[in-house]
Amino acid sequence: MSNVLIIKHGSLGDIAQASGVIQDIFENHKGDKLYLLTTKPYLELFKKNPYLNNVILDKRLSRFNLVYLYLLMKNIKKFNFSKVYDLQN
Repeated sequence: MSNVLIIKHGSLGDIAQASGVIQDIFENHKGDKLYLLTTKPYLELFKKNPYLNNVILDKRLSRFNLVYLYLLMKNIKKFNFSKVYDLQN
């Protein structure tokens, strides 16, 4: 069993379109755990997605906030993701 990360931030329309892609990723990773990295407006919506095991919050603070970026990186690294799908274009 592997951990797979999906990255999706964006507008509500983009989020709705991503639902089908998330299902496809789930179908191709049976037995793996799927995690999604997203922003606060979509956190609760994605928590209800039956294809995701967990949702990770990205607060989208300034890229110059090195402490935040370090903590986010540390949080992501602890899952030891074997594959990453970036749905951000």
